[in-house]
Amino acid sequence: FLGIVFNWGIIICSVEFFGKITLEFFIFYLACVFWTIGYDTIYAFQDLKDDIKSKIIPKANAKGRSPLDVSSAIVVVITLVT
Repeated sequence: FLGIVFNWGIIICSVEFFGKITLEFFIFYLACVFWTIGYDTIYAFQDLKDDIKSKIIPKANAKGRSPLDVSSAIVVVITLVT
């Protein structure tokens, strides 16, 4: 939900300037959502050791994924969207 909420202003700007959600703004919005997911995931991997010490199950590594796999997948999605 972080990516959706943080980038909501793009949708608001599109409606304010054009009276509708244009395709260009929607594509930009999707790219920004995935960008936010990407940096939030990288941040989550940086806190992984502390989360494990605190007995918190981190979403970043809930299924044993490596940081490189997750980051690479997000970059591919951003590239495909834009």
